[in-house]
Amino acid sequence: MDEAFMSDEKTSQNKTAKKQPPAASFFPAAFDKEKITRFIWWLIGLVVGCNVVAVCVYASQRTLADYFDSKSYEALLATLLIPLLLSLIAQAFKIDEKVEAEKLQREQKQEAAELLAKELIRKRQTDTLEKTNAMWSELYRLSTEVAYFKAGQDAGSIRETRKKLECLINSAEEMLNLWYLNFPQVVLEVQEQALNGLNLLLLSALTVADMVEDKKRTDAKEMQNCLLVIQDGVRFGLHYSLMQIFHYAMEDKKFDLQNQMSQLAYRGKIFKELLRDQPPNLPLNTLADSPRKLREEFLADYQAKCTASKAAWDQMSKKITHADRDDEKEQIVNSAEFGRMWAAFGQAEKSANPSLEKYRQAVKDCPPNLLGVSRKQVFSDDQIKQFTAAMFLETDLIRLKASV
Repeated sequence: MDEAFMSDEKTSQNKTAKKQPPAASFFPAAFDKEKITRFIWWLIGLVVGCNVVAVCVYASQRTLADYFDSKSYEALLATLLIPLLLSLIAQAFKIDEKVEAEKLQREQKQEAAELLAKELIRKRQTDTLEKTNAMWSELYRLSTEVAYFKAGQDAGSIRETRKKLECLINSAEEMLNLWYLNFPQVVLEVQEQALNGLNLLLLSALTVADMVEDKKRTDAKEMQNCLLVIQDGVRFGLHYSLMQIFHYAMEDKKFDLQNQMSQLAYRGKIFKELLRDQPPNLPLNTLADSPRKLREEFLADYQAKCTASKAAWDQMSKKITHADRDDEKEQIVNSAEFGRMWAAFGQAEKSANPSLEKYRQAVKDCPPNLLGVSRKQVFSDDQIKQFTAAMFLETDLIRLKASV
């Protein structure tokens, strides 16, 4: 790709070089043909005007014949020769052509600079798409390894796969940063859907990998099949639309871009709802029952007291994020409306503090080994089955609609 880019750059430079005029000139870049012509005519007009004034003065005081014998007439007549001489010099040295050539050269340099800037932007965008595709391909590869791991294989291989899945989280963060740098016009609209789909597949793969590694599990094969269905749902429901959006953004196809973003927003709601408030997968019938119960109580209390103010605050945050200029952001932050919403949200959260403190204390009292289980098996069996049903339906609907 770099060689192709360099070849395109050389081609554009060669085309520009063929059209470049001679650069040598002693005239400043600010001069142009119109200014020089206007200056010469201004001098001629000034001399003629002075002669007219002098004629009027002499005609009112003396005889007109005395004016043509005066020194004033000779001086003004000599002055008239200056613009005529400048005009002859300009034609002799072809000033007009040189000024026009310099103007053309400046325009060509500006066009070449703009073309190079566009090529650099496109190259960075292309590199970003390649890294995005590579990240998704790696995620699909690792989740497929988990889905087809057989009992009796080297346990070390599934553990290595889990490590790679964990490291893939860093790649996802890097991918998101590249989107912000090279696709700022669409990243705010796609990041939530992309991250929800990514987390759904990545965390499901980690969960199933832990199930597979647990030799006591007898239903690992069933969970592996579920993982394949989840993988298909993410690929068909998210990945294709996401890559199409980036391609349309590169080509500035606004209608296609909006259409594809609408489809992604619709499907993104499915991923968002699936991951909404998924409780930690804490072991049942253990000391983890207390934090599980108090978590549910705090959530109900928080929803009752904070839903309205949080929704208003989220809208204000989006307004700030979508503001183009820093002064617009600052104006919003300094507004009275911002202060009222911030105070209302803070007061609502404060009112939910008692239930929050109970939940916090229960987590502190829970044995760390029980809390750690939820990090290895992020989702429960029921959650994996729930995801499977949703992804199966979404994938099948896409295929059905495509067949009509």
